[in-house]
Amino acid sequence: MIPELELQRLERARAGTLALIGGLSQADLDRRPAADGWSVGEILDHLLRAEASNRDDIRTLIELARSGREPYLHRKLTTTGLAPAFVPRSLLPYLSLPTSMITLFLPIAVRELMVRSRLLPASASTELWPLRGRPAGELRSQLAASVAETRALLAANAILDYRRMTVQHPALGANDVHDILRLTAAHEERHQDQIRELLERRKP
Repeated sequence: MIPELELQRLERARAGTLALIGGLSQADLDRRPAADGWSVGEILDHLLRAEASNRDDIRTLIELARSGREPYLHRKLTTTGLAPAFVPRSLLPYLSLPTSMITLFLPIAVRELMVRSRLLPASASTELWPLRGRPAGELRSQLAASVAETRALLAANAILDYRRMTVQHPALGANDVHDILRLTAAHEERHQDQIRELLERRKP
């Protein structure tokens, strides 16, 4: 059955993002707060990449389930992957097992809080690092289309049991498709706070 509640939350989060950037110009989207800080446009591109990455995982799980194989994916900490910002990347491959043992027993509500809170700094995987200077209209249309694509994928396979499909990541624990959608929405809400902060700084 389609995870409707979690999907609706993601859709609300996306609508909130689009509302936040509704009146922004191309210059507004491209303006960076600092040399190493992301612009609003870069944050939007990052959100698109993150949702697409999670949707690809869900698609892979669906393919595994439809082929009769176990719908399970196991990730490890790598020097280029998602990680706590305060941990040197060179150490990450050695921390997969101990980190997994900790997050395995954390409830989804706690894992969601970890993703949602900006008090817990994280370093994005290199594949989710954004492009700079993407056209405003392109970003807006893709943000709307992306969440619709996620819904369409889930609806097309609604007969499958999404609770049986799991992605295990050392930093995020073991998450079924319902959990993945919750974490995707929480991640977007986290970056909405970042966008609001950037917009607030620009006020005279």
